Amino acid sequence: MADRITLRPTTAVIAHRGDSSAAPENTLAAARAAVAAGADAVEGDLHRTKDGALVVVHDRHLRRTTDVTTVRPEWGRARVADLTLAEVQQLDAGSWFGGAFKAQRVPTLREWATAIAGRAALLIEVKHPRRYPGIDLELGFELSQVPVLASAVARRALVIQCFDLAWLSGFRELVPHVRTGLLVRTTPTPAQIAMATRIVHQLNPSVDAADLATVRRLHDAGLGISVWTAN
Repeated sequence: MADRITLRPTTAVIAHRGDSSAAPENTLAAARAAVAAGADAVEGDLHRTKDGALVVVHDRHLRRTTDVTTVRPEWGRARVADLTLAEVQQLDAGSWFGGAFKAQRVPTLREWATAIAGRAALLIEVKHPRRYPGIDLELGFELSQVPVLASAVARRALVIQCFDLAWLSGFRELVPHVRTGLLVRTTPTPAQIAMATRIVHQLNPSVDAADLATVRRLHDAGLGISVWTAN
């Protein structure tokens, strides 16, 4: 308990995929619910459609969180990357959670950020970025040209994270002013921490791989930490 009390003043509450206990994950409803609940930050997951739109959805397939297998069974095995934005947004991304959310769609990054509208920080995980060649350029463009995203970057209220350190290194070269985080599954080693300090702003381990000593080591190295996933 003493450790928890020590950490509490500087601990942020991050809504995982939005307030996914109150609304279907990664939808605008979940983002708005997270803000209404007072979350310090909202986390979302990023994929790219066939025609280059950046969309907020966790899985690369749409079977789990939309009605694709019912309304378009021919798309049942399709990935987000195989469909256009118009096709993806034909799908109902809310009814699986509850009938009140039938109108929810898979949002674009712009729509998702606009729903949060500066009322919370943004934590964006790029899912498997090497599957999307050029997504670093496209994301960098969005972060500089979309006002709600550019404002979050300027306020240091936006972090781009993923598990791929090499990709993050290249992304940092393109947009050095954007904060980044490396996701790891195990307790960070001294070598990982030393490498991370040269490339990213955060080192984000699984909650099971983090303890107070880990937090202190990262802070001493000048790194932030956002653990995943403590629902």
